[in-house]
Amino acid sequence: MTEPPSLLQRVTWTRGFRCQTDKDVLTALVRWFCFRPDGSNIRPSVAKLAEKSQVPIRSVERALSRLVEDPAPFLMATARPHRRPAVYCLNLDRLATEDPEHLKLAASLPARVAVKNQLDRHSGGQNAEWRSRNRPDFDEVAAQYGTEEEDLYASTSSMDRQSGGQNTPSTADPRIAEFLAWWRETYPLHNDGAQSRAADKDETIVADLLDIYPLDRLQAMSLYLWQVTSDGRHFSDRWWIAEVVTERSLRVLRHKAGYLDKASRLGAPGATQLHLDARPQIVFSDREIRDAEQWRRNVMMCPHDPPCEGFRQCVLEFAYQRRGL
Repeated sequence: MTEPPSLLQRVTWTRGFRCQTDKDVLTALVRWFCFRPDGSNIRPSVAKLAEKSQVPIRSVERALSRLVEDPAPFLMATARPHRRPAVYCLNLDRLATEDPEHLKLAASLPARVAVKNQLDRHSGGQNAEWRSRNRPDFDEVAAQYGTEEEDLYASTSSMDRQSGGQNTPSTADPRIAEFLAWWRETYPLHNDGAQSRAADKDETIVADLLDIYPLDRLQAMSLYLWQVTSDGRHFSDRWWIAEVVTERSLRVLRHKAGYLDKASRLGAPGATQLHLDARPQIVFSDREIRDAEQWRRNVMMCPHDPPCEGFRQCVLEFAYQRRGL
């Protein structure tokens, strides 16, 4: 009798995460903090979770929010006690139950074996007497092979969805080709003349990003990605982009999309010659300012990423957060 897969295996097999960071955080969560087979009563410390997953703390917090707030969430927050780690429960219905690669192999094997046997027989795999009686037409076999390949592709796509994945995004959107052309043309101007290695296979990355961000916002995020400098703070997003990655590629853009979107909107330090839209100017009431000042005094240092330049800017950040901006 086959032993049922562990929760860690099911997380590894699952597809459909919004970014690789979400999968890394969920994998570390299950490996180091999940002690029940039903995936309940998970009490992670954000600092320890960041250490185990090798992901910055701010990125871990954003990943947990995405895993909980996704329309088909991977996690469910069952309790949020004051000054204690939140309690989570795995959504087992969202996790894959089988390895999708094995499903693809199992689906392709019968079709490929049947077609191969017919081609073998046609090419001399059987004796001459058998061939004289049956004599298959080579064009018919080739046409059948093409039809079975199309059926196989359709079946494997449906298995990807059954294994926890999402539908493959369509690359017919003209914005994808427009953004890739702009990326290849603009990349050398901000990377000392180096050419981008963006290929056609990166169309899926661009399609995923365009599902969330408009084209002009994605271009602004790319400009910030290429021009941002390190702030000297280990494990911060700016430090990771400037000092850890070897190429500021489309994969880095997808991995740090949330940070790049926020930082480029705020005109954060580290980028030059950027003309980006800012949040609307709001006149806050005295009550809102006092509350924001109190929240700022309750923390030892600025909790925002990128960090604010001064006390007043940090107070305004808290006020904007109160307004949901």
